[in-house]
Amino acid sequence: MAKVLIIDDDPTTRNVLKRMLEDGGQHVALTASDGAQGLVAAAEGSPDVILLDIMMPGMNGLQVLQKLGEGQETKFIPVIMLTGVVDPEVKGEALRGLANRYLLKPVPRETLLTAIEKTLNP
Repeated sequence: MAKVLIIDDDPTTRNVLKRMLEDGGQHVALTASDGAQGLVAAAEGSPDVILLDIMMPGMNGLQVLQKLGEGQETKFIPVIMLTGVVDPEVKGEALRGLANRYLLKPVPRETLLTAIEKTLNP
């Protein structure tokens, strides 16, 4: 069972992902509604993996990704970008950064669980 931090500004998305992850006791989900909260939750909550949206007000997901890479407590936490952004340049930028995977919303539950498993156990 992994501890998964969901950083997404949309409350419906956070709730759906939380239910997908916790259904059947497979994972424990923490949530944050923006980049700043997500950075604090990542540093204090010690998640095993982070699901990170790109399009968020204030600090976007790519900025959060960069900050995670700079933090002593967060630089080794794997990150899966989970977004609606289909732009190949943005995807490339994320994957050249710290992102381990890039998934598009909406993501089927099995695809998400498989991506988490493969990220944690390459």
